[in-house]
Amino acid sequence: MKDKNIKLQKKINCNFISSNEFEIALVYCFMLKLLDVLLTLVHLSIIMFNLFGWIPKRTRKAHIVSVALTTASWFILGIWYGVGYCPFTDWQWKVKEQLGEKNLPGNFVEYFLEKLTGYNFSPTFINTLIAVCFFAAVILSLFVNFVVSGIKRKRMHARVH
Repeated sequence: MKDKNIKLQKKINCNFISSNEFEIALVYCFMLKLLDVLLTLVHLSIIMFNLFGWIPKRTRKAHIVSVALTTASWFILGIWYGVGYCPFTDWQWKVKEQLGEKNLPGNFVEYFLEKLTGYNFSPTFINTLIAVCFFAAVILSLFVNFVVSGIKRKRMHARVH
């Protein structure tokens, strides 16, 4: 039984499991893996919303709030934790470290793209890609929220008078 537990411990990649607390540790490991998946889904949702949330008219105001919070995290929290700081990445890296992962990159996008493609991307390339895409989405959001809506308001106001 002990050999079977050790093999299972290695298979599920939970290095912290001791054999006398195996069942509790197995549940704990499952919960960590579940939390890792949930944090990945949250990460991907935030990224996709930050990139494309400006497109549907009904989510444009929420998009402004989301990119403002992301910018605050990157640059205000970044004062203390480093530019580009993301609390979700911080939490997820703590979970991944408990699951035995090592040498995690500086950001989630680099990690996810490397897992997805198997290619080892340059951190500089990834950071540039993130900055260009994010700031393009911010500019587009500001444009559709303020410039386009301002033009529409002026047209409607002109029709009334």
